Amino acid sequence: MSADLQSDDWRTRLADAQVPGGFLAAFVIAARAAELEPFRRLRQAGLPTQDLDRASVSHARFLELLHEAERDARRPDFVLMVVREFTLATMGPVGVLASVQSTVGAALSVLCHYSADGRRRMRAALERDGAEASLRYYLRGESPARAPRSAELAVGLAYRALQSLAGPDWRARRVTLTCTAPDDAAPYEALFGEVSFAQPFDAIAFDAADLDRPLPSADPELARAAAAYLAKVAPVAQVRFADEVREIIAALLPHGACSADEVAARLGVDRRTVHRRLAEAGVTFSDLLQAVRQEAARAGMAKGDPAATLARALGLSGPSAFSRWFRQTYGAPPSRYHGPG
Repeated sequence: MSADLQSDDWRTRLADAQVPGGFLAAFVIAARAAELEPFRRLRQAGLPTQDLDRASVSHARFLELLHEAERDARRPDFVLMVVREFTLATMGPVGVLASVQSTVGAALSVLCHYSADGRRRMRAALERDGAEASLRYYLRGESPARAPRSAELAVGLAYRALQSLAGPDWRARRVTLTCTAPDDAAPYEALFGEVSFAQPFDAIAFDAADLDRPLPSADPELARAAAAYLAKVAPVAQVRFADEVREIIAALLPHGACSADEVAARLGVDRRTVHRRLAEAGVTFSDLLQAVRQEAARAGMAKGDPAATLARALGLSGPSAFSRWFRQTYGAPPSRYHGPG
């Protein structure tokens, strides 16, 4: 078996994200409602218990805090309890910058810009298609155990941000989540309205007209000051172009629509620009496509996924196409694969 299938996940190069202290403040409120002792839990986790709005905590540690609270409170909806306490203020300076933009669309662009920080594990994209707009998220190397909660947090924060921007009565057209359906979907429906599970993307779809809504809190002077402040204290790391292309390929592959033209459209450039910039980085589109397929094959086979599932994950037509690809890539049938180690 080729060592390529066992290679390190390229996404593990990304450092762990930090979430603002507003997340901890929301946790305290939710934990009290669940009859837990929030400050004792924060102390046990080695997290701040004072001046929470000025604190920060790693994304991974915050997810662990939520997991333990959910388990001890026996509340599968505990993450949603925390989400309900989110506002733009929860996001700290980024929320301030978003709140003083001229329109809802401009505010969402700010949120997407900072979610695309190369140090973060989830990237947001704002898309508009006719009368519908959507905020779409996809993970960057999140562990399977944490991925559902990470997605719920990201989508929940964006949903509450939209309600802060467009008004408390604002509702999405629908919310889609990649996690499997819970035993009780009522808490999700109460928060999001129409929601569906086991979907290809974590996303919020809403009326495109909402993007043009003016914000009463718009303040160009404060926006400039907030942007300058964030540029100093939280500069957005530049994501390498090849990594960004690779990330989009990973998002598109399960749907089969993964051509250079499709990737170029997502990046807002033409196909020739994609090929040129990849060539400058010493890699081709085919190289990245193959590497992402190898990564997906390694992950799926380690889980014991059947051939049909593996074929879908790799953007192939079916089990026989997967077997051909595997043999051509590794010179052996899939049955020779025995998992990582």
